[in-house]
Amino acid sequence: MRYLHFGARLPLIFVAVFLSAQTTLYGQKLSIGIAGGAALTDLMGQVSGSSDAKRYTFGPILEIRLPASFAAEISALYRRTGFTGKTVVMLAPATYRVRANSWEFPLLVKYYLARPSVVARPYISGGYALRFLSDVQATFTTPEPFTSLPPYRSFDYEYRLQSNPSQGMAIGGGMSFKAGRIHIAPGARYTRWFTVPFDEYGPHAYTVQSARNQVDLLVAVTF
Repeated sequence: MRYLHFGARLPLIFVAVFLSAQTTLYGQKLSIGIAGGAALTDLMGQVSGSSDAKRYTFGPILEIRLPASFAAEISALYRRTGFTGKTVVMLAPATYRVRANSWEFPLLVKYYLARPSVVARPYISGGYALRFLSDVQATFTTPEPFTSLPPYRSFDYEYRLQSNPSQGMAIGGGMSFKAGRIHIAPGARYTRWFTVPFDEYGPHAYTVQSARNQVDLLVAVTF
């Protein structure tokens, strides 16, 4: 499989940018913290087998407060993804098993609907979303030819992703609660992916396609 080595190193690049921003924006209205949550939708839209994508996600978040109740937000959200697909090879059932690390990088503009002095501030957000898959592992398992009985044979193979990175747009909203220097912001986010990493059709009704519509419930805690 041909991976994007840049994509595999992107989490480290994000940390470097994250730390650089702390230095560059020292003294500005900068908040850092962690975000986490879960998807309400299955991240594998269609699979002739089973989806193995994990719905939970977590990662660092950075928010820069801007004038006129605006803010810029970037986060790096990690989750595991993959699937187990089924097909037929030489009259025998075969299984594909693919696993990968998924990193989502939403780059959002936020607008707060209340003054900073208010304890509970509703907000809306929207922007660009980028997703990289790294460390893709693919295994093919099949019985001996012309039989569905053991012994089974398994071997690793190269799996070509349809699109890596994949791109989309995100919109969302929620409420930010202030307790001293701590801000707790639960919210919901909808992402429409224009390109997807898994998009494959084959014989015997074999289908694997990542979901293009994604809904997440997230909570961010920043300082």
